[in-house]
Amino acid sequence: MVTIALTVLLLLFSGTALCGLRFQAALRSLLTRIRQTDPEWFRQIDGEHFANQRELSSHQISLFNYIIQYRDQSHPAPFIKQKCQRIRILVRHTVRWLMAMFVWIFLTMPLAIML
Repeated sequence: MVTIALTVLLLLFSGTALCGLRFQAALRSLLTRIRQTDPEWFRQIDGEHFANQRELSSHQISLFNYIIQYRDQSHPAPFIKQKCQRIRILVRHTVRWLMAMFVWIFLTMPLAIML
């Protein structure tokens, strides 16, 4: 029983990690498109150092707010809208995988260990 519980936990962790990596790749792709189409905006969000910073900066938070609050809908470039939509979808998927993993850890794992 414990081996099954650990296997499911490993699968949930792998799914969460995969979604996180896909999110990071989509974010880098968005930053590349922003660099090509709007260099001023790219400098405003500190695009060169965006992914290298360990802590959240105000630049990162402003870009995430831009994406999450659907402010990209007024952007003239359609591929920027598509990339932002893709990032929103990946954020939802990652959060769902995380929730499933934590539910599994806190509800199912103690039962599996007790049996």
